[in-house]
Amino acid sequence: MVAALAALPAHAAEPISPRFSADPSAHVFDGRYYVYATDDASNSGTYWDSTTWRLYVSKDLKAWKDAGAFMAVTAFKWARPDAKAWAPEAAHRNGRYYFYAPVGGDKIGVAVASRGPKGRSSTPSARPWSTRRATPTPAPSRSIPRCSSTTMVRPISSSARGFPRSSSWALT
Repeated sequence: MVAALAALPAHAAEPISPRFSADPSAHVFDGRYYVYATDDASNSGTYWDSTTWRLYVSKDLKAWKDAGAFMAVTAFKWARPDAKAWAPEAAHRNGRYYFYAPVGGDKIGVAVASRGPKGRSSTPSARPWSTRRATPTPAPSRSIPRCSSTTMVRPISSSARGFPRSSSWALT
């Protein structure tokens, strides 16, 4: 079986962007595809020190548009001045788009937008939505993040069949 699979030609798709981005979080909102990521190409190159999140958008999963760095850590007034951007997440519910932004490896901020998933007119949370202490380790890694922004999905009500439609999540 393995030999048969090895004989098949391999196909690799073009990356969605030549920029180095990490921690992708893919979603379908309003019939379009969105990938939220950390903007690692903007860091100094000496240490991972990204401070913004980037967004990629597609109508067909073939042609992608780099929508740019749509939010920075500095949008959260409670963030430390040296805080870094970590793996993001997003959700849509009741006409609002929620962007979950891990900040500094120990806090998660939430920005809420009602005009679409690009977050251009979002309102950042006045305080962290979640806080968790990071465990110190020797340089260069500095700390091991102990905080994740994965959105929990559950049925909207006990009478709902299964989960909400693909673009509407119940937030817990």
